[in-house]
Amino acid sequence: MRPVSRQNLFRRIKASKGKFLSVTFKKKDGTIRVLNGRTGVSVDVKGIGLSYDPDDFNNAIIRDVQIQQYRTVKQDALISAKIGGEEFIVEENN
Repeated sequence: MRPVSRQNLFRRIKASKGKFLSVTFKKKDGTIRVLNGRTGVSVDVKGIGLSYDPDDFNNAIIRDVQIQQYRTVKQDALISAKIGGEEFIVEENN
């Protein structure tokens, strides 16, 4: 695993654009979740769109391939990720 800053990992997730990835993060209730999915997917989008811009709040929208639903991952909650076969872990002091 390669140590990176939380901001660097978030940028890598946003730049993955359709590649499969696995993200580990802490949910709002404090539990740890592993999400397998893709960014940049527009399946099942009804044309209404989000009522806010996720970039304004440092959020990434990821389509969970296991439950076929969209999930929001906050930059501040990231723990680790695997993108394109490369594993990254957040280094707390960065």
